[in-house]
Amino acid sequence: MNFESLPNEVLFFLFGYFHSTDLLLAFGRLNTRLNTLIYKQHLFHWFKFSSIKKNEFDQICQYHIPRLTNPIYGLHIDEDDLTPGKMDLFFTYFPSFEQFTKLQFLTLSHVPSSETLTKIIQKLPYLLNLTHLTIDCSIFRKSSFDLQLIIDTIWNLPKLHHCSLHIYSSKYSNLCMPTKISSNSSVI
Repeated sequence: MNFESLPNEVLFFLFGYFHSTDLLLAFGRLNTRLNTLIYKQHLFHWFKFSSIKKNEFDQICQYHIPRLTNPIYGLHIDEDDLTPGKMDLFFTYFPSFEQFTKLQFLTLSHVPSSETLTKIIQKLPYLLNLTHLTIDCSIFRKSSFDLQLIIDTIWNLPKLHHCSLHIYSSKYSNLCMPTKISSNSSVI
């Protein structure tokens, strides 16, 4: 018996052990049956973009993600040395979060600049189902970003109940309080 003749139920069980990133790189484009299972019937997609080569990142963003029919519920982008500029590149492929309407988990590690951070914050209101948000950002050079805008935007995400912000900056030493009333005041 070869791998491709395994029943769908067994393949789905095996697929459950992979992040979608690894699943698509390992099994995407092998044959029509596997593509159909991954693109149309695999229910949960969680992409973890850390320690990934640029050509693999490009392949997933340009070829695989547009073919998925089921929503992406988790996304982790880590700006690392292996693929510098990954976050900015991601937002050239996907200019807004509009197509990630079911996204529940978003983790952004090592956000490279205040400009990128501001761009991300402006896109967050599209994520109406976001429940978990983690942002890690170190901004040491003189740059300007609106911490109040960041706090207010995050505070107004309707379903958010877990938020972890790690924004290190020499410019700000105090936490800003939200100036708007949250629509989800029972949590956060």
